[in-house]
Amino acid sequence: MKKLLLGIPTYKSICARAFAYQMGMLLDGVNSGLVKRLEVDCDMYVTMARNTMCKGAIEGWKRGEITHLLMVDDDVLIPPGGIAKLASHDFPVVSGVYYNSNLDPVVYDLNPFTLYKIIPSSGIIDADGVGGGCVLIDCALLQQMAEKFGNEWWFQNQIVASDVKDKAETYLGEDVFFFMQLKKMGIRVKVDCGVQCGHLGVAIADRGIYEIKHGIRKVEFKSNV
Repeated sequence: MKKLLLGIPTYKSICARAFAYQMGMLLDGVNSGLVKRLEVDCDMYVTMARNTMCKGAIEGWKRGEITHLLMVDDDVLIPPGGIAKLASHDFPVVSGVYYNSNLDPVVYDLNPFTLYKIIPSSGIIDADGVGGGCVLIDCALLQQMAEKFGNEWWFQNQIVASDVKDKAETYLGEDVFFFMQLKKMGIRVKVDCGVQCGHLGVAIADRGIYEIKHGIRKVEFKSNV
């Protein structure tokens, strides 16, 4: 059975609006017997918090305490049963789905960087990368990455040239870097589209709002007048 470190990276503290939901998620994981440890890493740079978490996960793995790191951002809401569903797979890295402020799924291909627009509500799909908000990573893979690249920087911010002609620069988030490294190892992420997460912002971006935007779900207004 998998033994998970539930890690929540944050640069301040867990989002107040998500706190109750996060505690429910933790209890869900503990009651299922999957979550063995909770770690909230706080740093002024989320990138550093993610790397600290990965290093701690490897140390716990070497001691035989855990097998996987489940990284959940402090504003992502995993649905009931979502942890068990992710843990039911035998992939090196598997993610749930959440949506950005434009209501696009944070699932993408690299070279060039392109966000998916339409994804199913269930089933498993492949992608080059996802956001780091709800991702389950085998600790053995984290160790392999450290050995292959000779460092403990699993996550790193990058500025790259996006246009040779005008030398425009593009900022790449730390999670994109992580999956770029995985791609160099020939590994793509599996996405379980049945683990539909909410994403806190001005409103909660979730599957329902996403379907309305893309015309997958029609909204009907009925009046009793």
